Amino acid sequence: MTVEGNSSVPALAPETTTYLEMLSPGELRPSRADPGMLTVRRLPASEFATGRRLYQEVGNDYLWIDRLVWSDRQWLEYYQRPDIEFWVGESGGNLAGYFELDAGKDGSTELAYFGLLPSAIGRGLGGLLLTAAIRRAWANGAKRVWVHTSSRDHAGALPNYLARGFRIYKSETSLAPTTVG
Repeated sequence: MTVEGNSSVPALAPETTTYLEMLSPGELRPSRADPGMLTVRRLPASEFATGRRLYQEVGNDYLWIDRLVWSDRQWLEYYQRPDIEFWVGESGGNLAGYFELDAGKDGSTELAYFGLLPSAIGRGLGGLLLTAAIRRAWANGAKRVWVHTSSRDHAGALPNYLARGFRIYKSETSLAPTTVG
């Protein structure tokens, strides 16, 4: 979708971004789903193609577009950064979702990307995967764990973050692109 009459200008639409944080490991409220339903493992940078695939498939319905233009080199360089961890969740031997942790220099760790594949939604896996992500961030020595979510994300995203113990600290609405421009 582009602005009518000008195919080089991407269309814009309102987007609300909600920022959430957790300030201590004791604030985590783990998922009560059976932990045996999900296996979580870290992937090396060399498996960047899996990261690209998950980014595209998870984000397809939610207008995740910022990385669609990335080259193989950009994906590899991103996952090679020492402050980035790339993890996948599997259920029944199949990929279910993923998360990326970005350890900031200030001691904060951002849950930079998090999501489930469409086939894994509604099975209780989101709470399990989010619990694993938060635990990993704290285990890495984070002083604060934070995440942001968009009004374009899955309707269950914000409730999942709140259910795990995150608290909202800021919300803002702006116009954001709906296509790669």
